[in-house]
Amino acid sequence: AGWLIHGTLTDEVLASKSREELQQMLCECAAMTQAVLDALPDLVFVLDEEARFLFYHTSGPGLYLNPNVFLGKRHDEVMPQEIRELFAPALERARRGETSEYSYPLEMPDGQRWYAARVSPWAVRGRFYGVVVGIREITERKLLEAKLTEVTLSDSVTGLPNRTLFFDRLNQCLRRLEREPELGAALYSIDIDRFKIVNESGGIAVGDEILRQVAERLCSVVRPADTVARLGSDEFAVLVEGFDDEAEALRIAERLSEVLHQPFACQGRTYSLTCCIGIVLIESPLSEPSQLLPEAELAVAKAKRLGPGSRIFYDEHLHMQAAQQLELERDLRQALEAEDLEVFYQPIFRLGEHEISLAGVEAL
Repeated sequence: AGWLIHGTLTDEVLASKSREELQQMLCECAAMTQAVLDALPDLVFVLDEEARFLFYHTSGPGLYLNPNVFLGKRHDEVMPQEIRELFAPALERARRGETSEYSYPLEMPDGQRWYAARVSPWAVRGRFYGVVVGIREITERKLLEAKLTEVTLSDSVTGLPNRTLFFDRLNQCLRRLEREPELGAALYSIDIDRFKIVNESGGIAVGDEILRQVAERLCSVVRPADTVARLGSDEFAVLVEGFDDEAEALRIAERLSEVLHQPFACQGRTYSLTCCIGIVLIESPLSEPSQLLPEAELAVAKAKRLGPGSRIFYDEHLHMQAAQQLELERDLRQALEAEDLEVFYQPIFRLGEHEISLAGVEAL
């Protein structure tokens, strides 16, 4: 209570008070402090400038350590390593007059629980005396955050990572390749052939069940460390890290294709599907995730033009073809708007035995 008084009253005011008045003020301050602490749901610790535990109070959850274990001891003598590493920088910031927050998990008898700590400096007239630490359990908040993250980053039908999470995995892959460029990685863009027909004939429920089976089959081909994601209606992507060469990348594509060619059973009916696959070899750690997926989609589009079940590697020629197609479409639109097109009719003649007759024209 004394340090609270010195923090709010001047020496002159204190000097003017009698011993009885000071005692009364101390009693009032102590009562107020106790009331504030009792109103808090938090566990409160006070540590001195050497991070030695001086005091604790709890009106909520009990302590997971007996007070005899930590009172009078330094923080680094009794706390686990993971908590010490979080507290040490917070203590240094408190010495500069700053307040810090951090959170950490603890394994308790009833399972893992999460706690948030707020470390505030305890100083009187510029002198640092220590810190006050408030601890609050945030397990329910962490569980809610995890659930929200799962909803935000996963596909609602298959439970696979969605496009957002897949881009994050691509980023992580590229960072690993920067450290270990010899690992190699491959990106597969997979498009299910004729899935629209399944959806229209069997209904949405059947389509969703087929998608879940597709997800399970794709996951069965790759390792747990690899990533399978659903990017759209019938579009999937697979990221595989660590393989020997292009031939191995093609063998993986063949296995992905084979598991999807096997019949799907749903609601008493059997559905046969195929897929087209576009493959991008991620050989340069300087690649951008935003470039890689469009490249894979260009390859799968070319595979679809070749026919169901096709597999194509991306190369620069595909990119040039797509760029030329876009440029041609743009030029034609501009020409139509500017009326820059001129039509020539070239006659087509039919050659008979004794005459030449006009059969039609070709418009150029």
